[in-house]
Amino acid sequence: MVRRDQLRPHSLLVIGTKEQKSLIDRIASTVKHLGETPQWADPKDINTKYRINFPDSSLAFMDPSAGILKADKCVTALQQLFRDAGGRLMDEWMVEDVVSVDEGVEVRGPRGVVRAGSVVLCSGP
Repeated sequence: MVRRDQLRPHSLLVIGTKEQKSLIDRIASTVKHLGETPQWADPKDINTKYRINFPDSSLAFMDPSAGILKADKCVTALQQLFRDAGGRLMDEWMVEDVVSVDEGVEVRGPRGVVRAGSVVLCSGP
């Protein structure tokens, strides 16, 4: 569950072509199912407001339930959940090789070897 400090609420513009009508309708249905009302918009108004040029035949609505995730807060929360579950974080630990061993896995790098029952590698941004 995303905490309030991890998300900045912000409407999302959903726009597509007539050929994508079933997809756009499914997205709008999901927004309704989550308790919000999709705010359908005329593509001409969208083009004027945002200085873009979608075809007049486009379908568009604003999703008021959307938001922008604050990546730094989300990563910190995920790392804490990992630690709470018994995980060990090793930041900036270059990996040269990962080898399966009887007891699990061995991760090798210039700073040494780490043995673990399992491993999660997050290789950069």
